[in-house]
Amino acid sequence: MKIRVLALLAGLLLPLPLLAETTYTYTGNPYTEVFDPYTTSDYLSITFNLSAPLADNLAGVFITPDSWFITDGIYSDSSADADSLVEFGVMTDGSGTIYDWLVQDEFFSYGGEFISVNDIGTSESVVYDRSVITLTGGTAGGENVNDPGTWTETGETTVTPEPESLVLVGSGLVALAATARRRFLRS
Repeated sequence: MKIRVLALLAGLLLPLPLLAETTYTYTGNPYTEVFDPYTTSDYLSITFNLSAPLADNLAGVFITPDSWFITDGIYSDSSADADSLVEFGVMTDGSGTIYDWLVQDEFFSYGGEFISVNDIGTSESVVYDRSVITLTGGTAGGENVNDPGTWTETGETTVTPEPESLVLVGSGLVALAATARRRFLRS
């Protein structure tokens, strides 16, 4: 009975995986086609935070970030703006890295939209970063087609016990329990 209790306590004391807020950042390459006020120095940049890292092997899942920020070099939008309508779709590989994605933001206050798509849900291989704004004199924007930017992930913290560590802890507990039992029987 005491051995079972000790084993249970040891199981509770083993390091559990710890998950911290994870920040995902997309940095697009400079626009290759632009219309004033955009220049070839402008590019799409997206940052969003999740309370835990994205799972492995997600297939076209739409997510709701805790917070997000998007800018195209001219205009910016964020989760702090109550009027924003944003859609985040992701696909991840076996290690939870984003490889296919869609982010669409309509910023109504400017009468335009940020769209960035990496062929999510299609069989095409198109990477498309685009910003479009409606100005008094017409439409302006910038775009970059088939020259993808990169996603980075920061802030993930995981502590997972290794099998060897579990064996060492388990054998130590067995030895401790055996010693405690011998002492109990002697008294």
